[in-house]
Amino acid sequence: MEIQLNRHKDSLEKAQSEISQTRTKEMHAQEALKKAQKTIRELREELHLVANKEQESLTKRKDLEKRLECVEAEAASARADLRLALQRIADLQQAMEEGDSYHSDSENSDSSIDSVSEVNYHSPTKISSLRARSGETNGTGTNGSSTTLCIREEKENTPRITLTTSSSGSVTSSRSPTKERSESRASSRITNGDDSNGESSYA
Repeated sequence: MEIQLNRHKDSLEKAQSEISQTRTKEMHAQEALKKAQKTIRELREELHLVANKEQESLTKRKDLEKRLECVEAEAASARADLRLALQRIADLQQAMEEGDSYHSDSENSDSSIDSVSEVNYHSPTKISSLRARSGETNGTGTNGSSTTLCIREEKENTPRITLTTSSSGSVTSSRSPTKERSESRASSRITNGDDSNGESSYA
């Protein structure tokens, strides 16, 4: 009996020790489970944060793509405006150059007209005075008189203008080149038919 009792005591002690070990293992398992659950929660939170960040990144990417499209469109428009502005500047410069050339030609033509007008302004007085002298000579001479007016401008490469009027009132003019002289001179030569010949010169 004692032997059986001792055996039962030994088996009981073993069972108790196994129970205590099992409880210890269960406690460790529970602690590990808690840690795993905590880790899972943390991972879920991190996953949620990553998903949110990814969504934000996608939204920002779409916004940046839209901004890039807008910037590209604005850049294309700016390049077109720049090309148009450069073309307008080139056209304006060409027009200004043509205008300067036209004004230069106009000034040259105006100077030519002014020189011709100056001759026209100065010539009638000389011609009228010479015609007056011609009339006086014609009054004393015969009817076949003619008047020759020679205008010499004493500038280099200036033509000599010769006007010839007959008693009938017809006027003929001729031009011939003249040499360089020191002063301007107008001379009138009056030829009166067969009776008298007169010649007068005016400075």
